[in-house]
Amino acid sequence: MIPKLIHQTWKSHEIPARFANMVATWRSQNPGWEYRFWSDEDLDTFVADFYPEFLDIFRGYANGVQRADAGRYLILHHVGWVYSDIDTTCESSFDILADDNRIIVCEEPPEHWVPHARARGLNHLIFNGTLASPRGHPFWPYLLQKMALNKTTENTLDSTGPLLLTGCIESYGQTDQFSINSCQLFCPIQSSGSRAQQVPFGDYRGHALSTHHLSGTWYTKWRANWLEKLESYIRPWL
Repeated sequence: MIPKLIHQTWKSHEIPARFANMVATWRSQNPGWEYRFWSDEDLDTFVADFYPEFLDIFRGYANGVQRADAGRYLILHHVGWVYSDIDTTCESSFDILADDNRIIVCEEPPEHWVPHARARGLNHLIFNGTLASPRGHPFWPYLLQKMALNKTTENTLDSTGPLLLTGCIESYGQTDQFSINSCQLFCPIQSSGSRAQQVPFGDYRGHALSTHHLSGTWYTKWRANWLEKLESYIRPWL
């Protein structure tokens, strides 16, 4: 059973004004749930206390978003929770998930993942901005091993982000341990700002529990760098 805990993280305990209303929705929509907010310092202390074998890797990540990714996976394993990025609005109570013993995820909108996932032999891309998991699920140590193997990978999506998560789910080999749903469950908006054109599927199809607003500045920088590299590959052929 997923404990009734909602966790969010940020650099400090001072929530930026642009996210304040979004964060408030998690408490207002889930009045019976405990809410915990973690700063970067809190995550570092948590890893040092409960996952000391991973601490050097955690502190060695070049980007803060990598530590945020790793931190959410570790707390999912150690505590069990619903995790969500702070640039996300809770649209409805998460009570519907509370009796599920699987890890509950949704896909990214297809408009996001086609060029990235297919280049790596993946059939889709799992969104890691909102996740639900029972405490102690054995998948998370498996993912932790893969993160350790990818610790020097430059691309955040591959080292700790959605591409790593998707690859681990696909290679884990126990599909009954996951409830994989269409993007409408947690992430119905594509990067253009319009609604994703995906046919709803999964155990929780018909439900729209949260909306991710794609405010991550790291993604904007990564996308610009990716497009620049792609252009350099294409230019000699023009």
